[in-house]
Parts: sequence; C-alpha cells; structure tokens
Amino acid sequence: MLTIFFKAIDKVVFLNEEEKATLTTLFQIVNVDKGSFLLKEGEICKYEFFILNGLARTFYINEQGEEHTSMFAFSGWWTGDLISFQKRSPSKNYIQTLEQSTVLRITHSAQADIFKLVPKLEKYFRILFQNRVVALEEALEVRQSQTAAEVYHAFTKKHAAYMNQIPLKHLASYLNITPGYLSRIRSQKKY
Repeated sequence: MLTIFFKAIDKVVFLNEEEKATLTTLFQIVNVDKGSFLLKEGEICKYEFFILNGLARTFYINEQGEEHTSMFAFSGWWTGDLISFQKRSPSKNYIQTLEQSTVLRITHSAQADIFKLVPKLEKYFRILFQNRVVALEEALEVRQSQTAAEVYHAFTKKHAAYMNQIPLKHLASYLNITPGYLSRIRSQKKY
C-alpha cells in the first residue's frame, strides 16, 4: 500500500529500508469515506495528507455562500492547508474526499522529527514545496491568460485519468464557471 508513497519520494531522494521503516512510524494510515472532511474552515490544519488512493478537493465558501474549488488532490499527491499547518492558524479552507480514500497523515511535530531522523527528506519537502508554489503560479497565470474552454481542455489533457472521478459541479467551480457553461464547453468539439 505504501509503494506509491515511496515511489513519490524516490523521484527526489533515495531511501534505504531503514529510513523507510522510520518513516512508517511517523505517519498514520487512515481510511476515509466519500464526502468526509479532512479539514474544515476554522480548524487548525493538524496534518499534511498524502493520498495513497482516492481523490480530495480543497475549497472555500465565499461571502455569498458559494463554494469555490481551488485544488484537487489525486492518488500520489499531497494536500493540506500549508498556511494553517505552518502558522498553526485557523484554516479558511475545507478539504473533502470525493470518493473512498486512503491517506497517510503526518502531524507538524512528526514532520519536524522526520528532518532529524531522515535528514535527506528536507530536500524532498523543499522540492515538494517549490513544486507547489510553481503549480499555483502556473495555474494563476493560465486562468488569467486563457479562456475557460482553454483551461478546461488543458486540465482534461493533464488529468485525463481522473476526469470520470471529478463531479462536474466541482470542476466547474474550479474553472470558475457555471455547470451549464461547462456542459456547453464539453459538448463542443475541440479542433
């Protein structure tokens, strides 16, 4: 079950069996039902999550009571509220599973212990953080410079394996368009 986790780490740093064993003592494996919340607005994010299998989304609710999806986390991805997790401050986000999921979770203090026990993981988490920032900047740039249809087609191309798992209302929310407009985009042929 942890194969996907160690493969993700091995892309950045190689861990020997002893280091892998150390890691397994610092993470908890949790099975989560579809629709469960890993985090709710106002809570302090106690964990960073690695999705072993399943799917989660991060969203917030605006002043008008509308949900806005800001991120999806697929199998092999990390999720959590970095600001809340690092600053120990109340979150402005929700993180909810969209299907039955199995996640690894780690506390803030256990993550600090990792760096002492397996120092090379500082490089892994630094690169992970850098990749997160780059992905956020790229997503912002794309959303500002492309039409909703272009953003949709790029998203579906990049995440084709997961498109049947994402409810259209959440995808529309992520694209910042209405579900009706998303249906029109999907019905048009891309040439």
